Amino acid sequence: MTPASWAALTAFLLLFLGERTFAGSPSIRLTLDGLAVVLLLAAVVLRWQALRGATRAARVAHRNAFVFLLVAVAGAVVYGLTTGVVLDRLPLGDTGKERWDVILTVLWPILVAAGLVPSVALDRAIVASPVAAHPRRVADARDGALAAVLALCMLFPLNWLAHEFNHRWDVTYFRTTSPGTATQDLVANLQDPLRVVLFFPEANEVAREVVPYFDALSGPNLSVEVVDQALEPETAKDLKIRENGHIVFVVADRNEKIKIGTDIDRAKKTLKTFDAEVQKAMLKLAKGKRVAYFTSGHGEMAWRGTETADRKISLLKKVLEEALNFQVQSLGLGEGLASDVPDDATIVFVMGPKSSFLPEEAASLDRYRLRGGSLFAAFDPDIEEGADFGPLLAPYGLAFRATRLGTDDRKAFVPITGGVLDRQNLVTNRYSSHESVTTLTKNRSSAWVVLPGAGSLEELPEHGGKVTVTLRTPEVWEDLDGDFEFDEDHEEKKVRDVAAVASGPANDGKEYRAVVLSEAGFASDALLAFMRFGAPAQLVADAVNWLLRDEGVAGSTSNEEDVKIVHTKEGQGIWFYASTFLVPLALGLLGWFRVRTRRKKGVA
Repeated sequence: MTPASWAALTAFLLLFLGERTFAGSPSIRLTLDGLAVVLLLAAVVLRWQALRGATRAARVAHRNAFVFLLVAVAGAVVYGLTTGVVLDRLPLGDTGKERWDVILTVLWPILVAAGLVPSVALDRAIVASPVAAHPRRVADARDGALAAVLALCMLFPLNWLAHEFNHRWDVTYFRTTSPGTATQDLVANLQDPLRVVLFFPEANEVAREVVPYFDALSGPNLSVEVVDQALEPETAKDLKIRENGHIVFVVADRNEKIKIGTDIDRAKKTLKTFDAEVQKAMLKLAKGKRVAYFTSGHGEMAWRGTETADRKISLLKKVLEEALNFQVQSLGLGEGLASDVPDDATIVFVMGPKSSFLPEEAASLDRYRLRGGSLFAAFDPDIEEGADFGPLLAPYGLAFRATRLGTDDRKAFVPITGGVLDRQNLVTNRYSSHESVTTLTKNRSSAWVVLPGAGSLEELPEHGGKVTVTLRTPEVWEDLDGDFEFDEDHEEKKVRDVAAVASGPANDGKEYRAVVLSEAGFASDALLAFMRFGAPAQLVADAVNWLLRDEGVAGSTSNEEDVKIVHTKEGQGIWFYASTFLVPLALGLLGWFRVRTRRKKGVA
């Protein structure tokens, strides 16, 4: 190609980079746009000079190339008329500016493509015969390029029409959840019969989705009725239902409702997580409202404030409230922790404290233990110097070692930074057969828990209760010097205990229970979101059921909700540049190679 074509192509490439890739950097954008304008002017001058100096036999080809280049330049000018600098100065109303923008936005890419591609095609014909360009070759190059471009340009107005008259067809995966094992166990352990009333009209699509779900659960403890609100006004009045599309769960004189609607398109989102909604309603009837207290005032992880995702537990709070029917509250000095744990406490959570508890607070928690209380405690090695959790854990027969564990086995840690610090991001599925990890044990092959910086637990030699280890690491070492390199002379590789349960006798014939972990980050928003809840949430759910003496209802919850594919910023950039530059470049090189090969064969 001639310098004129190279200058024009480079100009439009710089213009693209300035307006799209570096649009957020004004200085870079202006520099690239300025260079593009200079190169476009240079291309026009070079093409004009070539036309002036062309022979009579080649003048038609040069004239056509010059005209098409001017069309491409006109497209660039039209693009400039769509920028905010121009639109803000137009004496038009909002509607006029919108029409102006729509028309020119469709027009400028057509002009650029219809001018630049034929100009380059003609340039190649000229280079092939610079003195006397063959008329047939010139016409074929011009007409072929223009036809291809105009066919492609049909996409621009079609794209605008599709955007303006948008209509969506739902072709996504959809399926109503089936009853999970947790729901089945909950029904099997009901003390009072449960009556489920489905309010739907006859031959309703939503009803066809939910009736099989309850048919799978029906039995001695659960009965199902399908009624039309309009045809059964007395039943609807008794249960306070004014329209179809409701599901009512009735136990004795109490009931809970789920509104799902009668339109299948609107109901799909709820149907994908229907099993969880049913569990929530049934738990409210079977157990009533329960209260979970989270200790505060010692640097614990929290759901409020400006904590980073690895120290925030808003998703854990959501699991407790929505899946396990808990009311979640804080418990610190201001709420009376130094005096006593409130009588309505179902469970007390201690999540990642950094400093020691006051003696009065530890004594209050021990009195709660002796009342038959339930404790869920998780600790992190990242604690203040001198912090001691012995007074809190010793009554349960456990001690926490705050030295971080590390491993150089690539199968036993999760790489995040790519450095040696990743060796502390342990991953394990070594569960015991205890009731507090029942579901995880059954699904061991896929139920991996990430422990980003774990310490370890030890059972004290003498205590009055029972301690059972529920989760262990692979072979790791205590990184005593903080370099995450294994030193044989003073560090030892072995399996460590990272989770345990404790139980024992309390006052009035009751039993205390506790679940203790040597790592709290597994329950952070960062890990729960990354693993789509998964094993960490199930670990909490099964542990809570054991603490509540409800281990019989431990199990999985069905979920057919679509999992979002999350791309990193770097990943998005790779796909963008690959689809924009690399793929077209590869196809172009392949075509060039094919043409060159055919020409060589023809010459031979």
